[in-house]
Amino acid sequence: MKPEDAQRRLAEVLHILEQAALPADLRPVAFQCLWNSLSEVPAETSTPEPATELATDRTASLAKRLGVDRGAVADIYGQDDEGTLVPKVPSASLNQAKLAATQELALLVCAGRQVGGEASTSNKVIKQVCDEHGKLDKANFAKALKAGDNYWMTTGTGQSKMLKLRQPGWEAAAELVKRIQAHTDRK
Repeated sequence: MKPEDAQRRLAEVLHILEQAALPADLRPVAFQCLWNSLSEVPAETSTPEPATELATDRTASLAKRLGVDRGAVADIYGQDDEGTLVPKVPSASLNQAKLAATQELALLVCAGRQVGGEASTSNKVIKQVCDEHGKLDKANFAKALKAGDNYWMTTGTGQSKMLKLRQPGWEAAAELVKRIQAHTDRK
């Protein structure tokens, strides 16, 4: 297509879009459809990998929120299928006492989920992560969460308990990430 033909078609497509008064989020798709229908050369579309980009954004956001290096967060967190940040920290980097390790994992889990937009985290999620890391003490799980009440606000009771980090919790999570990173760097 010659440059003058492309300019004419581009002006035509833009004019049609302006007249349609589409919402901003529909304009890119509408532009591609119109361009493809009026042009001999279709517009190329690229589909970003949203989960990867989302996790990268969340990693950067968490690093900023904690005031730590982005690399430290990337070393300590992975992502699940939905792009939620989940701790992938080696169990040896956590406290040997299960009660303290439960609190550490709760801090990491809550921070990763809250930076992703979740208002609070279910104690079921925390319990599962503790179990995966070999740090679950079923008999003292509730006691471990109760002992960390200065770190988080809780709503609900029993199985429906939800945790949301308070400022001291964010500060403790930042110190924990720094400690884990230092432990990992020493190896």
